[in-house]
Amino acid sequence: MNKRVINIVILSISFILVAVFGAKQYKDKLQYERYLSFSLTNDISSFAAATVTARNDLEEIIANEQITLEQADLLQSKFQNIFTEGERIIVLAEEWLKLKEQEGGVVVPYPVYMSVNFSNYIMRLEFFDSQSLALSGEQVEKLELMKAVLDEWAEAIESNMTGIRAPRKRATIVTTEYLDAYRDNMLKSHDWLEMLKQIQSSSKQFDRAVESSFMY
Repeated sequence: MNKRVINIVILSISFILVAVFGAKQYKDKLQYERYLSFSLTNDISSFAAATVTARNDLEEIIANEQITLEQADLLQSKFQNIFTEGERIIVLAEEWLKLKEQEGGVVVPYPVYMSVNFSNYIMRLEFFDSQSLALSGEQVEKLELMKAVLDEWAEAIESNMTGIRAPRKRATIVTTEYLDAYRDNMLKSHDWLEMLKQIQSSSKQFDRAVESSFMY
């Protein structure tokens, strides 16, 4: 076998190896994106459910001017879920936009930090060994501020995410249409990014009020 044939064989083998390696990298990339899309779909589903149900709970509490210990515990849990899921979504948005070399304008963890302030406020309510608490005018005003913020977030979710509803009464929030639309393709959809942008822009009007009412 002469030198020319040997070189051709080496080049052919090299080409095959590069092609195989490239194909594996592409397959791994697709699998990773599917995994992220699946995780993101679950995170947004949980974020939406917690946001809408917390908003509805607040509406009922405000109307009654009274909060039970059970309602307070549930609200705390929902606000914590909103923060945990919301922060994960925002962090992934930042990383995804950097990867795509796009300017996201998403600042971690704004504005979901507000839900931590809300949770802490509910935690500090004093029930004095009672199962319910009659709310003062000032306390009702603070809960109304919480609800106003969540109204904006629920609107942003419902307006941008296919298959997610924000009903005022007990009803399905996350539908099968949502899962069908995003299960494997959430990352490449712009819907979730538009949802975040709307949440951020609509939350700015509450910055000062939330800071003065809940931050110490």
